[in-house]
Amino acid sequence: MNLHGKQVTVTGGAGFVGSHLVELLTPDNDVLVVDDCSNGDPDAVPDAATFVEGDVTDPAVVADTITADTDAVFHLAAAKAVDTDRPRE
Repeated sequence: MNLHGKQVTVTGGAGFVGSHLVELLTPDNDVLVVDDCSNGDPDAVPDAATFVEGDVTDPAVVADTITADTDAVFHLAAAKAVDTDRPRE
């Protein structure tokens, strides 16, 4: 896929991996980052990207940020959890 001049949405784009992907995409694309900042840092989002603080489990957030004009979505949003009550054996 040619990713030049595209409208790209990156969910989880304020996280470690997502923010680095956004950094690579922004020189040639219009990038929208959606992140609820439960694990990410909005300061990690490059200035060239548009940032929306929102939860992708909310259908309204998805409807507002992933539209017919969106050419590609990189879905990196995830809930991380460690069950400390049941450590690996």
